[in-house]
Amino acid sequence: MKTLSVVAGIVGLLSSAPAFASSVSMTFQNVGTATMVPAGVNACGVFAPTPANILAGATSPTSSTNCGTTSASHVTYKIGTKQCVFHISTIYTPANPLTGASAYWTPNASTTASGSATCKVVSQDISQIFINGNFAAVFSMK
Repeated sequence: MKTLSVVAGIVGLLSSAPAFASSVSMTFQNVGTATMVPAGVNACGVFAPTPANILAGATSPTSSTNCGTTSASHVTYKIGTKQCVFHISTIYTPANPLTGASAYWTPNASTTASGSATCKVVSQDISQIFINGNFAAVFSMK
């Protein structure tokens, strides 16, 4: 009987994994007076479309990656000596049948600035986070 309870618990843990994958999406706004130049992309999977130069006052197309229960990307842009690193992630925590805790997604968007850059998270879209874990953010650089 004890073995049956352990097996049932393991099956419950394994079956609590989602049958879907989450994506993170990033859009970049250049609120400066010079062109933003991409200086690196670190993503958990294919990040498409690949970030490109963004003219002053322009906004990039939305780029996304999808890596399952943990999706993350870090994109670096430069304007001269100014640099912004834009971070986004969504992480799935499965339900815990032992404690009764529900499953949930944790979205995060942040920036790291250097060289007197102004880097901001302009907006975050969590409208899909409770459905499928998808998370999007708009970032700006000056």
